[in-house]
Amino acid sequence: MAGGVGLSARSLRSTLSGVLVGLAFQWSLALAQATLDANRASLADIERLRGVGTTLAANLIEERNKASFKDWNDLIQRVRGIGAANAARLSAQGLTVNGAAYRGAVPGAGASAPLQP
Repeated sequence: MAGGVGLSARSLRSTLSGVLVGLAFQWSLALAQATLDANRASLADIERLRGVGTTLAANLIEERNKASFKDWNDLIQRVRGIGAANAARLSAQGLTVNGAAYRGAVPGAGASAPLQP
């Protein structure tokens, strides 16, 4: 380079590689922190979820202490205050049950009687 100023192509590639590796590492840490499993999360972690107060978090922990949640359906059936809509909202924030996100309506939940003609 003119006057010895600037980076060589090799030095530039090395610098960019280091930056990209660092960004990838930070992104993977953010993803790991973004998920929270209902069977392992602390009370404080659960309370940090938007829309979860101390009572709902305590209900979840109390039921989990009796037995781990098998799946979302089990959690919804056992934890008062969590229905299908709440489960979907909490899952969107990163809450999982045994690593699984909530996948929609629970069979029989919210079903209404058929309309009469």
